[in-house]
Amino acid sequence: MKNIVLLGFMGAGKTTVARELNRIAGLAVIDTDAEIVREDGRSIADIFAQDGEEAFRRMETQTMKKIAKAKGTGVVVSVGGGLPCREENRRLMKEAGHCFYLKAPADELCARLQKDKSRPVLEGKSGDDLKQHILRLMAAREASYMAAADTVLDTWGLTPAQTARQILTIMQEREKDI
Repeated sequence: MKNIVLLGFMGAGKTTVARELNRIAGLAVIDTDAEIVREDGRSIADIFAQDGEEAFRRMETQTMKKIAKAKGTGVVVSVGGGLPCREENRRLMKEAGHCFYLKAPADELCARLQKDKSRPVLEGKSGDDLKQHILRLMAAREASYMAAADTVLDTWGLTPAQTARQILTIMQEREKDI
């Protein structure tokens, strides 16, 4: 099976769906954020605080280059929410595999992210300020997500296991057509 690349806004469930794909189908999982933390030895929050967002974005690109170059199959790649915003990253994602945009409604994302203090781009935001910031970021990133996506999956009302099964069904259908 061709690699699966999961993209979408933070809180959309990319990491959780990747784990489900591992559990259901035994697919290996690479999380770009986890790879950066493993290689750099610092948390993403520390990278942002010490080196800035631009340094982190360069690390994302380097990580995607390694993944795309590996040319493996049957791997699920979960990418950070900002990674598809760079044209080079979108190209690398498509080289790496079939890209699924996990799309969730803003209200659901706000509810999920309200309690999450681990996201540097949301630092210091809460309540309506957080919601407005999320809506602005979503609007700014939507075109990049759509440009990167081979398939858009509306995950509203789906469990991570249901989303994973949908992805597997789509991939199996694609494999038949090839």
